[in-house]
Amino acid sequence: MDIIAWIMDPVRYEADIAAAYWDAIYAWVDSVSEYLTQMGYPPVG
Repeated sequence: MDIIAWIMDPVRYEADIAAAYWDAIYAWVDSVSEYLTQMGYPPVG
């Protein structure tokens, strides 16, 4: 992390944190839904 950029531009820094946070959540949801699909959920038919 670039400390000077963090001091000079906290808004963009917070946006980067939020983007990484949501990327992690979306990746987790994808992995969970993929796991459920492998387990045969939701039942089709």
